[in-house]
Amino acid sequence: MLYKVVTVSSQKLRVRAEPSINSDVVGHLYKDNIYDCESVNDEWARTTSADTGVIGYVSREYLQLCVPITDDVTITFSRAELKSIVDYINRLLGE
Repeated sequence: MLYKVVTVSSQKLRVRAEPSINSDVVGHLYKDNIYDCESVNDEWARTTSADTGVIGYVSREYLQLCVPITDDVTITFSRAELKSIVDYINRLLGE
């Protein structure tokens, strides 16, 4: 299953090679950006690093939103979450 994730708690979240805090750091996710995750459990999400494209694991503790994406999905966002997504899209478009 594919998930969408928005990072929150830190400016730069470590992506690790394995789902362990002792595992090597292979990249980073950045605050308020949206990422795909291939799998999620209670503690870790498997995702792709923005800076290197390396697939690795991030702690769920630092993820604000993690929603499964299916053909029939309805996602509800708070005003703050929606503003974060719109701001991100505007940055991508250079506005």
